[in-house]
Amino acid sequence: MMTAVESWIEEPLMTFINDSRVRIAVLLESSGRVLAQHGFTRSIDVMSACALAAAIHASAAEIGRQLDGTPFKTMHHPGRERQIFLGELATGHGAHILLTVFDDATSIGLVRLYFAELTHARVDSATLTSQADAVSANYHWIYRAIDNVLLPTRGLTASAQVALGVAKGSRSVLGEPLEQARGPFTRLYTRLTWYEPFGGSWFGNARLEAGQVFTRNVIGVPDTLLFRAGGEDSVRGYGYRTLGPTVDGATVSGRTLLTGSLEIARPISPRFPAYWWAAFVDAGNAADRWSDLKPALGYGVGLRWRSPVGPLRVDVAYGQEVHRVRLHLSVGIAF
Repeated sequence: MMTAVESWIEEPLMTFINDSRVRIAVLLESSGRVLAQHGFTRSIDVMSACALAAAIHASAAEIGRQLDGTPFKTMHHPGRERQIFLGELATGHGAHILLTVFDDATSIGLVRLYFAELTHARVDSATLTSQADAVSANYHWIYRAIDNVLLPTRGLTASAQVALGVAKGSRSVLGEPLEQARGPFTRLYTRLTWYEPFGGSWFGNARLEAGQVFTRNVIGVPDTLLFRAGGEDSVRGYGYRTLGPTVDGATVSGRTLLTGSLEIARPISPRFPAYWWAAFVDAGNAADRWSDLKPALGYGVGLRWRSPVGPLRVDVAYGQEVHRVRLHLSVGIAF
């Protein structure tokens, strides 16, 4: 139940609570005076929370001024079961502070993106040349429910992409026109990553990635909107986008994609908690049809440096299909 001191607060705050599904929300002035609250059952709790929130906000603002001349206006702290978000809001009635408490049902990492895209792609190889153009409407959705955005060890990230468009393209072999096609297409893509601590300083993560393009003819869709596999965040042990169907000996992109990964990691020593070793197995491929998809296997070991800007990964992987060892370098987390 929500209580508000001023009527203008009720509707926007209740909309925020319903949309975000936070457990507790308090709107207050910089002095600590309560303007509205939802979720508290005792008045003493509200007063204590507001006093602490006002003090923390003032301290964070001053730290920001001391560091680079700009006050820090937001703070996020994740706990094992609950998280808090404290931020400054600019309203028509002045600047106020919003304190929220939420659990795994809510994430500050929810991103929705809508955009239109005009795409042109041309692919040349020794024997094959393909080019295509497309115009599409796109929707991307990203959800993060993890303990740390830069260095996650527990939680889930998920992303989904949907595109609807029209494309036209052609393909030629040794300069001779082979096929032409045009028409509508639908593109679907999703990626899930799970992080879990196992105890004893052991950590694991699993990734699943899948996609499909629905169209009458694959030739009409630009190569960059189709799928290939291989590389650091796909199937290690293979070059970037080197896995896919072949036409006259050349690797091309396909309409279907499926990759997966399992990894375990552990700090090398209690004395150096920022340096980890890891072991992993990746598998996957791209194809024109699900029945043609034959996963390529890659596996190996790696080192991790959990730096302040995100993990630096160095992996040595063996690609079973190509019978070669490959070195992979990457920085950060792919969502």
